[in-house]
Amino acid sequence: MSLTLQPTGKIPGKLVRTPLDEISQDVKDAVEEAYVYCQTNEDSLTVKVANNKAEADAWLKEARSYAYAREAGRVVVYGNGVKSGNVNFRVEDPKTAE
Repeated sequence: MSLTLQPTGKIPGKLVRTPLDEISQDVKDAVEEAYVYCQTNEDSLTVKVANNKAEADAWLKEARSYAYAREAGRVVVYGNGVKSGNVNFRVEDPKTAE
């Protein structure tokens, strides 16, 4: 079966990463703590990071940027921000992520 691929242009915000030196230490610490937790637990984590979805999504963007460029090696942050300002997420090694 052959696929017909259509270019859609850039997806806003998906490919933009925050530089490491601009990411807050709280975000870095949360990713590291979540990574340790997620190595031995199958469930996701929830953290209150903001008062609305837009701020939660911004936090998640920083978390993904840090996970991509961290000195200890890349990990993957899966998750989403919700209306309440919470972020539901997991952190996994990209080699073992499903």
